[in-house]
Amino acid sequence: MKFGSSKVSFNVSVLDETVRRWKVFAQKIRSTADELHAAGFEEAVRLRAASTSAGDNQSYLFWNGVGGQIEALRSKAQATFENQVLGAFQELAGDPENIWSRHGLRAEVQELWQQLQAESNELDQHLLHLSCTNPADFDTTEEDEASYLRILADHERLKGAFFCLNCGGGIAIDKVLFLSTYVACPYCKTQNTFEPSDEARSLPALAERLAEKAALPAKERWNEARSRVPNWSAENSALWHERKQYEVQCHVDYLHARFDAIDRIVPELKPQNDLARNNRIAEARKPIASR
Repeated sequence: MKFGSSKVSFNVSVLDETVRRWKVFAQKIRSTADELHAAGFEEAVRLRAASTSAGDNQSYLFWNGVGGQIEALRSKAQATFENQVLGAFQELAGDPENIWSRHGLRAEVQELWQQLQAESNELDQHLLHLSCTNPADFDTTEEDEASYLRILADHERLKGAFFCLNCGGGIAIDKVLFLSTYVACPYCKTQNTFEPSDEARSLPALAERLAEKAALPAKERWNEARSRVPNWSAENSALWHERKQYEVQCHVDYLHARFDAIDRIVPELKPQNDLARNNRIAEARKPIASR
């Protein structure tokens, strides 16, 4: 398909393969980072709980290593987007920020570029959040709950008070936005950028802490079941399997409780949360599958 005015013809179909490859690559980066974070977080919490002195920095050093691996994935994602996606637009049409004004291209090309930019920015924010998570901070406080209530109150105040910069028309903000987001004016179709507050930007991390608190009863049942699993031997294989199966089920129940709570707070992240949920459940079931 071609987009363009009478003065220029732009065959945007040549971008299809670049866009497809970028989306596949971005999903692999996200899944890898989620797996690193999930496994590393549990181990960091375990090391912190097992620490016998205030000067024991084993958990800190371990988590810094995990954060470094996720940050490396973030850098790789940024470089790939700039070299491949941005490069493809530049090669075909010059600076993508100006292709529609310089070449008279129709809105479809602008929307394609904005969509890709938004996806890249969302991935970058997700990886940044994972790399900056601190297991020592996962003790939910009253301030976390107050912060969440303030975010909801700000949304109620802002959802009817955002106006198009071009025509002044009101734009409905129908959900809590925690990333810079393009929102189209329903009247003149101009794309406006909504910038959330710093507190709203913290919502994904806040959701994890609140979800951990909501899932605490299930986690305590899992920890109790885990303490009753004996070391495996040929002599106690039947007992091990019985208690291990119960422990794994308690682990899965805890994961469901945690991710269900996150989904209630930030439903926009459900697709990637489902991936993380399924990966962690698969990891939890591995010990039984291997016996």
